[in-house]
Amino acid sequence: MRTWIALAIAFGMSALGAGCGKKEPPPPTVTMDTYANKKHGFSFKHPKGGDWALSEPSSDSVTVTLGVTTDVEIVCEATASEEDFSDFLAKDRKEWKKNPSFKLVSESDTKVSGMPARRIQSTYKEPIRGENQDITTHVKKGNWIYTLRAATSVKRFPKYEKRFEEVHNSFALK
Repeated sequence: MRTWIALAIAFGMSALGAGCGKKEPPPPTVTMDTYANKKHGFSFKHPKGGDWALSEPSSDSVTVTLGVTTDVEIVCEATASEEDFSDFLAKDRKEWKKNPSFKLVSESDTKVSGMPARRIQSTYKEPIRGENQDITTHVKKGNWIYTLRAATSVKRFPKYEKRFEEVHNSFALK
């Protein structure tokens, strides 16, 4: 009996030791593709392949989602607007305040193709997906406001943050 217990312990220890030297496989490599909207002259890089899917619900917007749950999404849209960019941003800020769960993580001025833009990172709750975190960039060119937003759950955000930054840093207007 003692021999069997000793063998079982020895076998268990060797199995544990065999797994200790193994490294976790790296996350799958995601290739990036460039989406270009010819009508509105905007473009950005987005993940391609695997479970990533691109759809154009209208000629004014595009959505890139991961999987069927759309828990990870990148949305870019062009909206006709004659209002001043600062007025648009002030109106956008008022909309934030309507959602009691909204929390501003960061806000900064940036540039998109040399034009002034505003980048906002926030968290908020949605009825279906729960607590989300996103990065949003707004820029105005002519009579159009362009909005690029990348969002996922707060829990998953750290995993996608670098990719979202890459998407936002590639955002361009012609």
